[in-house]
Amino acid sequence: MKQSIIMVAWTMLLLWCNACQFTPRSVLRSVSDDAIAITDMRFPVADANAIYINEAFSTDASAPWGFAHNGIDFMTEQPFEKIYATTSGTVVRVDVKQFPPQNNWQMNIEIAINDRYTLVYAIEPMTNDQAIGDAQIQRITVTVGQEVRTGDVLGELIGGVKGAHIHWGINDTTTGQAICPAPFFTADQQKLLVARIPRGASKLCYP
Repeated sequence: MKQSIIMVAWTMLLLWCNACQFTPRSVLRSVSDDAIAITDMRFPVADANAIYINEAFSTDASAPWGFAHNGIDFMTEQPFEKIYATTSGTVVRVDVKQFPPQNNWQMNIEIAINDRYTLVYAIEPMTNDQAIGDAQIQRITVTVGQEVRTGDVLGELIGGVKGAHIHWGINDTTTGQAICPAPFFTADQQKLLVARIPRGASKLCYP
């Protein structure tokens, strides 16, 4: 009798587990708390010590760089700097644009982390040269609908041009606005990034 009860209970537990949906730890968060349950955030570049940050995040001109800026610019003059997924998600946008007045190339990648946050990348080789633009497009290795994991390579930035950089940020889809990315990084990660801003900045986000 006791064994029968145990078997019935075990069967009911298995049926319940099959019916329920488990939410990964990486997407658990309070919608009112940006200070994170994403526990595996990394940098979009291989070595943060090998780059510098021209501008970080700012909502107005109070930042050391003197203007509003909706992400972090990871600058490099090294050729073929690999670009990494900073956390896991689904690629929801890959496109290319040329911006006036210089008509410089910009390749855009957007990754949905969950139903609220997306990672945004603007890969900017800082040239309007058609050959470089074509080559840069070929260096993007992800497509819409692709699942990526933390550390996966999304493509490469063709460096070697002054000002070439990866503009990286986080958008909140509930507001349609870019948000301060600092809470998504550990204190040590934030400290390392701030040290790469050559403008006397004391934090990643202003004001």
